[in-house]
Amino acid sequence: MESHDLESHDLESHDLESHDLESHDLESHDLESHDLESHDLESHDLEEVYTQCKNIIKEETKTKMMGWIYRILLKKSIDDGLFYYERRNGVIIGFAICRMLIKSNKISIDKIGVHPLFRHCGIGTQLIKQIKQINLPVKLDVVTKNNLAVNFYLKNGFKITGSKILGKNIDVFIMEFNP
Repeated sequence: MESHDLESHDLESHDLESHDLESHDLESHDLESHDLESHDLESHDLEEVYTQCKNIIKEETKTKMMGWIYRILLKKSIDDGLFYYERRNGVIIGFAICRMLIKSNKISIDKIGVHPLFRHCGIGTQLIKQIKQINLPVKLDVVTKNNLAVNFYLKNGFKITGSKILGKNIDVFIMEFNP
């Protein structure tokens, strides 16, 4: 995977504007696919990455289809080389925050999101492919009523292996992919 130096000028936009990110002219050569390494990230960059990722999933968090992003998990994901993203015009349009589950030797996808203008363009699938390249089992939790996400994971080879209740009665499926 290509390593990319993350510079502050790459992440200037807090809000995506439709004229900058039009999905109808999306071509694979327009996308930059990366995983970050800890030395690539300065403290001010972490806040930019956090803000951009948070903005991508803000509707899902409002409707409780997805939980919030925690800075500490984002930083750990980056430090461990398990943060993946797709970028267009210097702005993150898709991301996956992952971590290693040491006891079970699995990768956990803690958060994944694609900007609404770029959904159904293959970006989420590309992020999943990058994660699968680690060649370890992958686990995630998904809100049961989030049918689009559940179907996306099923399409990408995940199986429902259980369920649980999070927080204030939020039902989630536990889904896993085994290479």
